[in-house]
Amino acid sequence: MMIFFNDSIPEYKVLGKVGEGSFSEVLKCQDRETGALYAAKRLKMVKQTFTEVLQTPEVVAMRKLKNTPTSCN
Repeated sequence: MMIFFNDSIPEYKVLGKVGEGSFSEVLKCQDRETGALYAAKRLKMVKQTFTEVLQTPEVVAMRKLKNTPTSCN
């Protein structure tokens, strides 16, 4: 799941943090309607333009995975 500009996605509830690195953190999330569990990666992109964020390796990879059963875009 990709979240831009620190937006929350009302369809999902954040249950907790799974892990954290220098540039991102992974959150455990639950679909409010189905109860399905997902991992969401939140990038720590401070003081970068939207274009720069779209060019990061994580976002490039997620955009290639769109419309797969295991990704939420």
